[in-house]
Amino acid sequence: MKIARRIVASSVAAIALSSAACGVASAATPQPAEQAAVVTKAQALPGTHYIEMDIYNNTNQPLTLASASHDYVGSNNGHWQQRPLTTLGADSSETVTAYTDSMSGFEVSLDYTTPAGKAVLLQAVNYFGKSDNAGSTQSLDPSISVATSLVTGGWPMDMSYSLNG
Repeated sequence: MKIARRIVASSVAAIALSSAACGVASAATPQPAEQAAVVTKAQALPGTHYIEMDIYNNTNQPLTLASASHDYVGSNNGHWQQRPLTTLGADSSETVTAYTDSMSGFEVSLDYTTPAGKAVLLQAVNYFGKSDNAGSTQSLDPSISVATSLVTGGWPMDMSYSLNG
């Protein structure tokens, strides 16, 4: 009788362990309905401030990212959705997106440097109750001009930057 109980107990333990292992395996592989959806501009969450920056480097110079931030007066309350490239090649483009659930809004700042070490600052400002704008966008390289255009204001905000030179 003791041997039969041990066999049954061992079998139950093996089945429980096997079921637990299967449960972990299935939990590690998300099903299509469980997969996280990417927030796009059209699907920006209600009550969030969303910034999209479309950047066109129409110069013959690559730009190296020196720093990137998304904050509200230093509070760093934003989140990257699509981070900026570390190098934006000559005659290329990129799209950078960020969002915040802070009702105050936020701004995105991208600081690039040219091969000569000159700064190019691109900024998008989306604060609650204020006009959306390009903030302190500027080029300290006299051979590069920056043209900005507000494509869409509000929530979401879409800003376009054309670097020419």
